Amino acid sequence: MPRTALVLLAVARGGSVAAQTPAGIDSVYAAFSQAYATTDADLIRSIYTEDCRYLPAHTGHVQTCEEALGGFAAMFAGAEADGGGLAIEFAFVDRQIDGDLATDVGYYHLTSTPADGEPGHGYGKFVTVLVREADGRWRIHVDGYSPAGAEAFEAATAGE
Repeated sequence: MPRTALVLLAVARGGSVAAQTPAGIDSVYAAFSQAYATTDADLIRSIYTEDCRYLPAHTGHVQTCEEALGGFAAMFAGAEADGGGLAIEFAFVDRQIDGDLATDVGYYHLTSTPADGEPGHGYGKFVTVLVREADGRWRIHVDGYSPAGAEAFEAATAGE
């Protein structure tokens, strides 16, 4: 399966996103990318809070954590059955941290590579709310996304 690159890019006000970020927040996105590369639904589970909420673009309601995790598991199972691979990378355009809460806004690029075909590419924008839990780990509490064009992701990764 393809390895992914985690893009930690800053075009946010006030300087570099990476320079302002506790390592624990960045590790959430590194784990997210690794979960896609290895189709590991348990790893995805570990980066979300127990009571997370998921706001996918294709449904008319806010999903519970279990619904969201079921969607990840189904997507990963489909990729495995197809013999292909998945990769996701992120470009951040804004990050705000206040104590044990953080918000991220950015773009993602999802690549799906079937075993016997050309890669497919999907692009979108996202917003996440992360919380630092009692164990000190940052986890995603709210995750929402919607489609965006390749040009938006490319502009964010170019630092525009």
